[in-house]
Amino acid sequence: MSCGSCHTPHGQVVDGQATLHAAHANPWLRVPNRDGDLCRQCHSSKLASRLDPEHPPRGVNHPVGIYLKAPPEGGVERQNYARDEHLHKGLPERLGKRGGTLDSQTRMTCQSCHQIHGGEGDAMTVLPLANTELCIECHPRQHAVDKKEARKKGVHPVDFKLDEAVKIAGKTFKRVTCFTCHSVHDGKPGTPLLREDHRDGKLCSACHEAQASVLNSDHDLRLTAAKSHNLAGQSPRQSGVCGACHQLHGGRPGEPVLHAWERHAYRGEKAALARDTLCLDCHRREGLAGEARVEHFSHPARDLILRSDPERMPLISPSDKLGEFGAMGCVTCHDPHRWTPPEQGGEKPTPETPVHRPGNLTGNVLNSFLRQRGVKDNFCVDCHGIEAPLKYKYYHDSRARDGGVDYLK
Repeated sequence: MSCGSCHTPHGQVVDGQATLHAAHANPWLRVPNRDGDLCRQCHSSKLASRLDPEHPPRGVNHPVGIYLKAPPEGGVERQNYARDEHLHKGLPERLGKRGGTLDSQTRMTCQSCHQIHGGEGDAMTVLPLANTELCIECHPRQHAVDKKEARKKGVHPVDFKLDEAVKIAGKTFKRVTCFTCHSVHDGKPGTPLLREDHRDGKLCSACHEAQASVLNSDHDLRLTAAKSHNLAGQSPRQSGVCGACHQLHGGRPGEPVLHAWERHAYRGEKAALARDTLCLDCHRREGLAGEARVEHFSHPARDLILRSDPERMPLISPSDKLGEFGAMGCVTCHDPHRWTPPEQGGEKPTPETPVHRPGNLTGNVLNSFLRQRGVKDNFCVDCHGIEAPLKYKYYHDSRARDGGVDYLK
């Protein structure tokens, strides 16, 4: 390539547009590039225009051709318009000041992100990619400066260092940024520009390896609630095994686990911790897990100070955090991602028992998403003594309830 590959001294002004930026004073392009026509000559594989019915599959490239203005009322082509309202005013100001532009019809084009002369780094972007500055300008909703802000906004945290490096799609990452999960021009087909397909949990398991065992369990809603839909209107098959319960960029602000399902007000007679109501949304008569509803679950908390190893049986603090002190909740005894607990005293996980169709598996004291196989060395024994194994095994059975016995006396 040379200057003459794109420029010619004999070019003419076309449709009054002498150059992409008047300040550059360079009208001699071989092909007018206001709509990215020149870029397309060499980079057709990097384009996925919403206006081209033959563009590559969804997810391979960040799309161009999207209008950055408000969609028409009742329009049938709303998918061709930016969904975030702040983008209905056009390209963010900072991108415009650094040379980013829209095409002649206020649609995204190559030059919205790339600057041919004076761009940042090898990708020649209008803003640096190192700290995802470019992404944040258009996608501020998905960004958080730390884990605290991420919880407040209801998004997956970014901009933090991993305890151990992970490998995703053959590339090693030591820090979580937008580009840990997303690839602007090399995403997997049918995904939101993801490096790995999310529908089988492969992407999430790169960091959340321990939770990958939910695959093929009763909590894999692709198998047990295939006709259900998450808050985004996706079926478990569309959202993937993790996306049926969690949404990375659209969680309810301030609520735990980035839940992706419609919450229901708890109306039971027994007192329930806020975190327990997450489980009871499904494990109730009208819920997705109505056949496995939980009616007896409460444990006395008043006048008790419980202490437990949070790695084995975490307790729930008054601020709804898992830790060493607090009250007993569903997650104290259950791990919703693992059907069978590891062998007693060992770290090696037990092979999972997949769901068999038709009908769900009936659990017992050795599985049913339990964290431990028994109560040995756990705080249950402190109060219940020799009765602890039976109390643990039949915790949800009405016959195992205290029956008027006050263990504090």
